[in-house]
Amino acid sequence: MAAPTEAEIRQVIHDRAAKFPGDNPRDKLDEGIDKALDTLGYVELDDDEQDGMPSGATVISDLWTDLRPSEAVRLRDVVHDVRTELRDALWSMIEDRVVAAGLTFAAEHPDAPRARGETVTA
Repeated sequence: MAAPTEAEIRQVIHDRAAKFPGDNPRDKLDEGIDKALDTLGYVELDDDEQDGMPSGATVISDLWTDLRPSEAVRLRDVVHDVRTELRDALWSMIEDRVVAAGLTFAAEHPDAPRARGETVTA
């Protein structure tokens, strides 16, 4: 059987995450990102609004306290944006390195026996 291709390795990564959702590496990555972002703050906005702004907010931050509602909204948005940016960039980097490692092994051992598990699309 031929060595796996880049596309095949990427598909196995995605298939494995779908098969084992409780062990999805993207979710684990989110947990780490959230822990790092807790330094900036966790923001929970009140449901009541006045003039398009929440009437208050709960902000747990190592850097700020007693934020005005508009400041809490902005902090929430900044944290959300960086969370999304980090998640996409870090997952892309992780997946690329996993694929590269798989391709390195495949090139060095092209005749190594291939798995035929449910997550493998060979």
